[in-house]
Amino acid sequence: MPKFDGPWLTAIFLTSALFLLVAVALSDTVTFFGVFMVLLLAAALGFFYLIFPGSQFFALSLANNIAVYACIFTFLVEANFPQTRSWANTVGFVLPIVGFIIGAFRDREAIRSIILDAHLREQGRLLTSFRWLLPVFAIGVLSFVVPDLRLDATQQTFAFLGFMGAIGATVFFASHAICIFLIEVGLLFQDFSRRMETLAVPAFAFLTFYSLIVIVFASVYTIYDRATPDAQFRVDGVERQIEFLESLYFSVITLSTVGYGDITPVAYSVRIIASIQILLGVLLLLFGFAEIRRYGVELAKRRQKK
Repeated sequence: MPKFDGPWLTAIFLTSALFLLVAVALSDTVTFFGVFMVLLLAAALGFFYLIFPGSQFFALSLANNIAVYACIFTFLVEANFPQTRSWANTVGFVLPIVGFIIGAFRDREAIRSIILDAHLREQGRLLTSFRWLLPVFAIGVLSFVVPDLRLDATQQTFAFLGFMGAIGATVFFASHAICIFLIEVGLLFQDFSRRMETLAVPAFAFLTFYSLIVIVFASVYTIYDRATPDAQFRVDGVERQIEFLESLYFSVITLSTVGYGDITPVAYSVRIIASIQILLGVLLLLFGFAEIRRYGVELAKRRQKK
């Protein structure tokens, strides 16, 4: 019997929290629809654990793709089905997910064999796993015809359910390919996580130098502004003395070369200081990433020797 261990409980909690964040952002508040989506996600994760024990990499991959689906779903509803009944939105959202779960349960033995296959990438299955996107994409594009039909609310609701039902049927028959896609994305994420673990030390050193530059220049900006009689910065269109937190914020956006424009230097001397900080930031990025890469290569060589 599968057992919900610490890693799986953590995965379900974190991915459900992630999806709750997306749901709240899409609905402006915690609504029944948002809570229902999170519960549906948690149920889907639990389902996949029960039929594919040990496949923790499904968690983040599945959660991310459902979150992407939620964003696309919201866009299509607002663009093409604005008069759809609220209950139909919930039903329409669930149809593809339920279709996928039923299809995955139907093909569970074949999918389990793929999960246990250590040579997934070498068999060229990833390219074939993308084919299911073509009919789904075609159905989504076809839905843009609906606004031109000038349907009333009832007709629009049934049209919407028809489109989502078609997507649900497509996902049901393509569940095997979708699972391959989810497995591959999960494996890629696992590889990325392992590489990030090996690069934790140089990345921390890079962030230390980065924060050092931010703090030093923020202090310079603040002290220089206080030491001069005239204001050296324009904050939200007003020339005034800059506060340290504002200076810290300005230092961060200067080093990142974003430049939002809400805080701008007035005097040429401050502009020169900001230019020096930008140059130091560029050099830090060049040498920092080079050192991180060198550290990763050397670490891999040392592990191979062992």
